[in-house]
Amino acid sequence: MSAQSRRVNIPPDYGKPHFPVVLRELSDVASTHVLYKIRVSFEKGFCGSIIEGAARLQGELDGFIPRTDGPVVTAEQIAVVECEEDRVSEGDPEEVRGILTLGVAVASFPEPLEIPLLIAAGTYLSTYAYITYFELLNISFPPDSQIGRFRGPKFGPEFLDQQSRLPLGAILKPRFIEDRQYLRSWVDSAVAAKLDYISDDELTVGTTSLNFGNRVLEVTKRLRDCGSQITYIPNVTGSVDQVIKRCEVASDEGVKAVLLNVHAMGYDAVATVSESYPQLALVACALGVGTVCRESRFGISLSVIARLARMAGADAFYTGVFGGVVSSGRDTPATLHRALCGTVTSDGLRLKQSSAVIAGGVGLPELVRTKHIYSGSFIAPFGHPFSQARSEGVDLVKYVSAVRSGFNSYATGGEKSFRAWAESSSVRRYPKAIRDRLRIQEAISEISEA
Repeated sequence: MSAQSRRVNIPPDYGKPHFPVVLRELSDVASTHVLYKIRVSFEKGFCGSIIEGAARLQGELDGFIPRTDGPVVTAEQIAVVECEEDRVSEGDPEEVRGILTLGVAVASFPEPLEIPLLIAAGTYLSTYAYITYFELLNISFPPDSQIGRFRGPKFGPEFLDQQSRLPLGAILKPRFIEDRQYLRSWVDSAVAAKLDYISDDELTVGTTSLNFGNRVLEVTKRLRDCGSQITYIPNVTGSVDQVIKRCEVASDEGVKAVLLNVHAMGYDAVATVSESYPQLALVACALGVGTVCRESRFGISLSVIARLARMAGADAFYTGVFGGVVSSGRDTPATLHRALCGTVTSDGLRLKQSSAVIAGGVGLPELVRTKHIYSGSFIAPFGHPFSQARSEGVDLVKYVSAVRSGFNSYATGGEKSFRAWAESSSVRRYPKAIRDRLRIQEAISEISEA
């Protein structure tokens, strides 16, 4: 991107208010303000350039109060710190689009910092009628920020014993299973296939005929009867009081990790569960977040949501679903990696990392592509491919083993090693039903084109 930041005293030529506005050096406020990076568009009639829009916006934030004893300077509590032209995103030619850095003084918030207020402050500008596009790209915190209860993951990727390999799991399907015998049989198949974990679907908590407690009991008892160490991740999403009750049930049955919806429940609720159950790892999905991060003109970057979920205690976070990879719409693997693995404050405060989760229609092509483009830890539960293969009588032990073998060949030796594996006699000996499901040529195309 060829963009130039502007930091000047702007003689206002837009008519009102008639006083300059100071855009400050980032270093001037990085130690005292929470900084929000925001992509915006202004109506054409509001300003003629992004620098003029920033100046006028600051006037709005200051309340248009001119001073007679000298120039008005940037407000101490809330300030447009930097602006730059956006030369990447294509916008309406009748709009002025750019990227602003908005600073809000930490002193403006109660201590310790609370995520709901941080989100409210960061999205404040989206309510202005003359702002026609708004995307919150990033939040950064000053040194020694009192982020209070948001202490990050307790376990990080280690909540699954990865043993230097990719943890492969499966999502219990169909999501609203009520037949207990079918449920037990499905668990048997997962154990036989030597999966690392099984997880509930994002919509599954329990049904009228098979409530949460009975569902958890059925799965955990079957795993114990099989002598299996597979990790079961039940979905506890709900109101805080119900989540607490479900966590109690899960803990009593020896469950080590739970799934919850950070978008539906909120970051504070996730932090409450993290604090209340230190023995439980948290896997955060964000079902429904597309209404926030994929809307065409107003939204929040998924990387911001991922970062806040990590701060709230998520040991893993869903970044790609329905056969997705570690990217989503406007977010890249790099921005999501920074959110889940990078520092939190400007002085380099580090929390434990969180694993990325890709889920749904996941197969070998999605796994190798994610390994190709993403440098952090990730986990991958099969969705319908596992249950479909099971229903069609495919040898699940060989199928899962083949996926592992193909992925490991790429992870250890790259594209050349993967091509050699694909052409090996061991692959040719797989039954056609398994070779078809591996989608080897699609996987080669994925890593060649990525």
